[in-house]
Amino acid sequence: MKSDPMFAAASALFTGVMLLLVTPAASAPLPVIDGNLADLRSYALDLKTTGAGYGGAFVDAPDGNGNPLEETVYSDAKFIPCPSPQPPLDSHWTNGFEIFEQVIAYVPGTTTLYLGLRTEGAIGDTDGNDDPDLSGGQGCNPEDNIDESPGVSGTELYVWRFDLNCDGTSDSGFRFENNALTGYGQFAGAIVEYAYRKNAAAGADGHGLEMAIHLSAPLPLGFRFNGVQANAFDGLTEDSAQGINFSPNGGIEAQAHAVPAAICPGGVTRLSFAISNTGQAPLTVLASGTLPASLVYAGNPASECGAGPPTNDAGALAWPPFDLAPGTVCALSFDVTGGPGCAGDVLVPFFAEGDFSSICLDGGLLAVTTEASASVTCGLCPGEACPRTPGFWNAQCAQMGNGSTKFTRAQVTSIAECIDDRSAFFNWTSGTDFDQFCRTITPPKPMDQRKQAKRQFACLLANVCTDQLNLQPSRGGEIYLDPSTAVHCDGFEAGTIGELIDEVDALLVGLEGESLNDADVKAKYAAIIGCCDGINNGLTIAVAPGCEDGGAVPTGADGEAAPSVELYRPMPNPFSGTTSFSYMVSGPDAAGVEITVYDVAGRQIRKLVGGEQTAGIHTATWDGKNDQGAQVQRGVYFVRTVIAGHKESTNRILYLTNGR
Repeated sequence: MKSDPMFAAASALFTGVMLLLVTPAASAPLPVIDGNLADLRSYALDLKTTGAGYGGAFVDAPDGNGNPLEETVYSDAKFIPCPSPQPPLDSHWTNGFEIFEQVIAYVPGTTTLYLGLRTEGAIGDTDGNDDPDLSGGQGCNPEDNIDESPGVSGTELYVWRFDLNCDGTSDSGFRFENNALTGYGQFAGAIVEYAYRKNAAAGADGHGLEMAIHLSAPLPLGFRFNGVQANAFDGLTEDSAQGINFSPNGGIEAQAHAVPAAICPGGVTRLSFAISNTGQAPLTVLASGTLPASLVYAGNPASECGAGPPTNDAGALAWPPFDLAPGTVCALSFDVTGGPGCAGDVLVPFFAEGDFSSICLDGGLLAVTTEASASVTCGLCPGEACPRTPGFWNAQCAQMGNGSTKFTRAQVTSIAECIDDRSAFFNWTSGTDFDQFCRTITPPKPMDQRKQAKRQFACLLANVCTDQLNLQPSRGGEIYLDPSTAVHCDGFEAGTIGELIDEVDALLVGLEGESLNDADVKAKYAAIIGCCDGINNGLTIAVAPGCEDGGAVPTGADGEAAPSVELYRPMPNPFSGTTSFSYMVSGPDAAGVEITVYDVAGRQIRKLVGGEQTAGIHTATWDGKNDQGAQVQRGVYFVRTVIAGHKESTNRILYLTNGR
């Protein structure tokens, strides 16, 4: 027998039947019932590829090359078939009951089942003359004595068997006999369209039987197709092909989010865990979640599917089981408050498992799982703190006499003496406090980690001492930094500014004299710098609204207005794509302007503007990426402006899109 490329291709794609999950819609058109199985085969393939239903196409008894093996033989000498010369007993001849291929396609929940059968000879042809209506004929063995009744009639029979409850017994099916296709069991009364005769216009060669069965009700979600049998009469020719179990594949997905996405310690946000049944099986769902220590369950539970409230065991949440139909979504929601240790981004993980039981499933149980996490940013709420940066204190040390000078030399000396008294590390000789403080704030070049750590720590102490001495800048503005201010820095155990001062002070004493080439030493200095810089810039502590607003516009040595920059509100804020903001540069000449995005830990994320800017209104845009071009994580970020080396203003923005 010659190799048939059609069967080779089919066998390569299907080793037995392929089962599909109904989720999206099929993209291939419905098959036309014309006896050409090509479109039915494509439809079944599409159901598999798109996951839109059950589909199967398989070759019966394929050989190593994917071609169907010839199985039927005749063993009764009283029957003489058409082929000439007459085939010997116990040999094969081409006929319409040698099954080559089966095709099945069904979308669960619908009432149309498609079946296809392809045989070696013409459908309904018993004697092998490729004609279902006539016996013998030109080219046949003259001794051909097999009576050929018209169509599929007489002793000719095709039967499809189904076990719809998977109990091991065929309970429903179809019989094609006496030129009629009728159903039995659940298929009784079904309306059947079918075609099998040659149709050159449709490309049908008469070897394919194509059927569309219109059912009175959808098939069960799980069932067994027991296969098809083709039979002329005993002793002449018969063949059968095995079937396969069909059962629903499960699908479950989840999303989680918090509204609002950013809260203060003590603030409330509502968490939602939305579970979607993306499969075709109804699921019984168990959902759970785990609250980190920094978030506290605050009750007010709700659901869209009748699920009861969760139990709460020290932050471990567990919902009672609930049912979720295919294509539906259940959102579980509840409130949480930010605890004292809530700082930066925290994740709330959720988990769900959906189960479906059916005797048609291997093992009887289908289980699918999903998980998602909600991100909560514990940002900084408006507070009383209002610190200044090393640049500000450098200007106080310079005592230029212009608008940048906010404290007299005597006041700066008092602040430096307070620093000396508060710190064990800074142990300056009496009478040298002003000079030693200023030398620490503006150290000789080159700058290194040790100098920068001392500089940032001295600046932090200057802010605290200014508050304690009840000193305030001239020409407006305020400086406040109470030791009781809450703070959280990576690498430190302190929970307040006062505790942090003691911890950093002791660490600096221990690090003095250690090699800056030591990786551990470098890491500790880096932690000090990052922590103190975040505080001095008001990025990691709760600062007062409009902390640096007010006061006279700084003037230059010549009495003219010094350059300044005003940063306007970002729009939109929060944002998930890009945000833009305008800023106005004022002053007689161009000035160096820097606009930089920082995270809540004070780390630089993206420099947006850097260089000379002329007076006027300009616009900057941030797309949520860092300096390396990578998308940042969702959370709270700060935009800080500096002009001519002086920090001007800071805006808080909330980025909503997850990166990386």
